[in-house]
Amino acid sequence: MLNHSKSDVIVMGPRFGQKIPKTVMGIQVKREAKYLGVVYNNRLNVEFSIKSFKPKVRYVSFRLYRFIRMADFRTRLNMWQVFIMPLIRMIISTIGEWKSKRCETAFEQIMRFMRTTLRRMTGAPRNASSEVFDYISGWDKRRFVDLIKEMDEASQRTTQVRFL
Repeated sequence: MLNHSKSDVIVMGPRFGQKIPKTVMGIQVKREAKYLGVVYNNRLNVEFSIKSFKPKVRYVSFRLYRFIRMADFRTRLNMWQVFIMPLIRMIISTIGEWKSKRCETAFEQIMRFMRTTLRRMTGAPRNASSEVFDYISGWDKRRFVDLIKEMDEASQRTTQVRFL
């Protein structure tokens, strides 16, 4: 049984010349919805998700400020990994189906956002090298591409099972 007041339907994919219904099974069709703290839109746009995350990251950083200002670097890094990195992983989930150039652009945007949050949390100077933050965060392009491939393979296995 679905709770119609707490459920949303988002129509994704190409809709050339197709009419989109106003409701599906009594649930209203929307252009965007929030799921596990991530705001998704019907185009799975990374910029949209990043914009919705910025206030959340600022709020978490603000609430942790009392602890961050007195903490050493290792503790600050640990706080970033525990409180901020899970939010960034949720953004990564929006680009599982993307290919080539769009994936490159999304990767760069996510890495820029990751570096910015890490710089702020650790109190590092602005002129610090991006490679340093990539090393500290443990994320690089190869790991990102592997994650996308893994998500894509899992999606294909799920789709195959559904159609058997």
